Amino acid sequence: MEKDLGHPTSAWEKVQLVLCTVDPQRISDALGCLWTGYMGLVLALKYKFARTVAFAHSIGDHLRPLAAKALAPAALAVTPPEYRQWIEPTINLSCKVVASAAAWKLQQIISSVQTGVAGGLLVGRTRAIARARTLGRAPRYP
Repeated sequence: MEKDLGHPTSAWEKVQLVLCTVDPQRISDALGCLWTGYMGLVLALKYKFARTVAFAHSIGDHLRPLAAKALAPAALAVTPPEYRQWIEPTINLSCKVVASAAAWKLQQIISSVQTGVAGGLLVGRTRAIARARTLGRAPRYP
């Protein structure tokens, strides 16, 4: 952006102006505060959902150092100098997105297994009661 800092005309020039002038750490901190408030609301509304989101946050925190070591050098090499302050927040957000997807998938698998076990227990108990009735015995309820 070699032009004078008058009024940007296109949307791309406006985006470039914002990316060059805004402090990404300040925006990241503000979004973190919003995320914390959101987590408080989620925890108040539904515990299981909050547990999954907290699990995703934990995965993201453990994934972030590895991703920074692997991705930061390549990102520094291809990013223009005026946008390099956005590399760290982008890596952090990417880790959170990947961790959220992984946590939701794991929660889906856990829920499927729990549902299968509960269904199997229901079928087993029903079968035991039916068998007791065919033999003329009174069923024993657990």
